Amino acid sequence: MLIPNEAAGYKIIQLTGWNGKCFVIPRKELKELEKRSESEDPGIYFLFGENDESTDQKLYIGESERFFHRLLNHDANKDFWNTAIIFTGALDKAKIRYLEFLSTNEAIKVNRYHLLNNVS
Repeated sequence: MLIPNEAAGYKIIQLTGWNGKCFVIPRKELKELEKRSESEDPGIYFLFGENDESTDQKLYIGESERFFHRLLNHDANKDFWNTAIIFTGALDKAKIRYLEFLSTNEAIKVNRYHLLNNVS
């Protein structure tokens, strides 16, 4: 599903048999998430960005009990990112912290992105 009906807009991904949602959203459209009821839910998120002067791809992995408010904080304080991917649905604090731990460790192993997390 594309919201709004433009390929460049943000996307909501839902899979049959899964009660969660995945949001893929360009940074410039972050405020649109506030309209969604899920924005107050716990979630794990990935912030992706590229350095305009190189091919250095950056990644920050985070979790929050209210993911939209945390993303607003990152919007004000982290300059590198241009796309956020958020997973939410039937998650509590323990689950999202565990998913953040697993995701961070996997990102370190794969070594595709310059990981900006300070702790794992």
